[in-house]
Amino acid sequence: MLTLVKQHQLDIATVPLASVAQQYFDFVSAMQALDVELAAEYLVIAATLYAVKGRTAALSAAIGGAIAFIPAILYAARMVAVVGSDPKRLLRAQYGAEAYKTAGTLGLFALTFVLYRDVSAPWLFLTYVAALLVYWAALLIDR
Repeated sequence: MLTLVKQHQLDIATVPLASVAQQYFDFVSAMQALDVELAAEYLVIAATLYAVKGRTAALSAAIGGAIAFIPAILYAARMVAVVGSDPKRLLRAQYGAEAYKTAGTLGLFALTFVLYRDVSAPWLFLTYVAALLVYWAALLIDR
């Protein structure tokens, strides 16, 4: 939300929070619809890489997709759990869920580099970015 406010040079006090909340609920709904499709897509990518580039590239790609996918699902779950329509409560929930998602992403990257020394960083980051692009593109297409 902060990015949108900065991009459009809006005063946060003038942004209709009900509209913003509805957009986030739409986002959560889109994320729930992507669960199976996104997971299947990254399994296909990982299997293809395994056949072409070997085990390290395939496992790195699968982990990169999971690092994008898991925190996004946790974000969606936290936002769905918010009850009520108080704009301040919704905004606090959004900030909390986003912080939780960011911490989860950083933690998963750190855990990957600690536990999997042979990780192929290019494939890890490529599939991470691809996963982010897929679910953002799905949000734009869903409209």
